[in-house]
Amino acid sequence: MTHILACLDGVASQGAICDASAWAAAITGDAVTLLHVLERHQNVLPDLSGTIGLGSRETLQVELAELDQQRSQLARQQGKLQLDAAVHQLAEHGIQANRLQRHGDLLETLSEFAEQTRLLVLGKCGARHEGEDAVVGSQLESLLRTQRTPALVVQRHFTAPTSLLFAFDGSETAQRALLQLAGSTLLKGLPCHLVMVADPSAEHSAQLEDAAAMLRQGGWQVIPSLRQGELLPTLTQYLAQQQIALLVMGAYGHSRMRQFVLGSHTSAMLRALPCTLLLLR
Repeated sequence: MTHILACLDGVASQGAICDASAWAAAITGDAVTLLHVLERHQNVLPDLSGTIGLGSRETLQVELAELDQQRSQLARQQGKLQLDAAVHQLAEHGIQANRLQRHGDLLETLSEFAEQTRLLVLGKCGARHEGEDAVVGSQLESLLRTQRTPALVVQRHFTAPTSLLFAFDGSETAQRALLQLAGSTLLKGLPCHLVMVADPSAEHSAQLEDAAAMLRQGGWQVIPSLRQGELLPTLTQYLAQQQIALLVMGAYGHSRMRQFVLGSHTSAMLRALPCTLLLLR
């Protein structure tokens, strides 16, 4: 049985993660699993043998161990409260959710459940950066580079999309993502703005029209557009002009868009985008 895996990595965007998960579950019928991972932390006592005696150092080690245990218990309790709040929020949408709390590494945990996961739902930033809309969580970048499950990255607030923008560049990556989009249960029925940012040419126009024709054959309403300019500003401007709440794009390959998804510009892209981002594998 497939499920939607919602990662509750902090309070900054938990409400948006829950809203997005409920939206997706209501359409696909998939179960929702709420995941909270307690990362491993290790307190290392510095070598104080030259400044304090052995007995005092041993006492300090014991006190640090007790403090670490208390912090671990508080973190676990806080995580349970977050899970309880998320379950309640999803219930208000009519969605029953499972809860899962794990100790360990987030990426390892996601890999463990990868085969059963249809969609990952993630926040742009974690609790450490609450209130800092321009900050992207460091774990998010690693996750997007390593996970093969489609990932829905939400901002601090989630708006259910009434249309979408698919960023197309004619590459094999974009073609594969387009096929996934065409068969998507989640997005079927939404008008698709098929946007290609490239120099105007007969080749690019033909690629764009072929892609549009493929979607139309599947019953999609398609609005193709060939635009000139820098990729990120052009897409951002188009999203704002058309009031589109969802950007869809492929995440692998060697296309022009690769640098914004898996390269050094990942943070810049996520900071600049005003909407939800769906990365297809």
